[in-house]
Amino acid sequence: HKIQLTNGDFKPVSNLITSDEIKACYSWAIHDPQVDDMDDFELGVIAGWFMADGNLLKAATRLQFAVGIHEFDCLSYLNELLIKHIGDVPYTTNHAQKPQTCKLLTYYAIHQVSKAFELGIVVDDKRTFTLEDKSKSFKLGFLRAMITTDGTIRSVIKNGWANHTLEIYSNDRHLCENLLRTMMEFGIYGSISVPGNSRAYIGSDGKQRNTQTTFKFRTADPIAMTILLPFNAYKAERLKNW
Repeated sequence: HKIQLTNGDFKPVSNLITSDEIKACYSWAIHDPQVDDMDDFELGVIAGWFMADGNLLKAATRLQFAVGIHEFDCLSYLNELLIKHIGDVPYTTNHAQKPQTCKLLTYYAIHQVSKAFELGIVVDDKRTFTLEDKSKSFKLGFLRAMITTDGTIRSVIKNGWANHTLEIYSNDRHLCENLLRTMMEFGIYGSISVPGNSRAYIGSDGKQRNTQTTFKFRTADPIAMTILLPFNAYKAERLKNW
């Protein structure tokens, strides 16, 4: 098996050395990363936030979004999107159990929740949500919101080499498969796995984590940096290290 280098030459895999520059091909991408419809992009952001950190409460008569401490700088942005598309100002409160690390944006009126359903940004059962019928702009907004809220950016330096990965954890395998398929549409390769070190803990953002029932989407594809920059400064700065 031979690998093509950036100079156009082909070299046997067994003869590759660390200084070789391998040519990357993203020809499988079917979308360019440009936002064509800003309204659709913003709806995708809301939907992504809902899938990651949103809930329907009281028999689907109350809609709530959680904003962790690392996303506090996105609070006004999310608020603006909700006001623009749902039409009312959500109630902002501190989380009762985690007042220092989590804020809640909540809609209490049935007509507000119904509007969110009409826009296709919330569903009764998150396991039924699909991106297949959504526009390119919606998908971009959805992916960037998922990374902002639930993305983990890791950088490990070993023997002088840096290994950078972007990971999203979820107890919903269907969601991880949605992410995998959608990212491949933008030429980003990834994989789904079950974390090897299963444990339950509270994250630095105050959110409950339980990797015992979690699936992990993971990508080390550098193209993710240029397409999927998160909205919050904390994660955007870490992703720039790629």
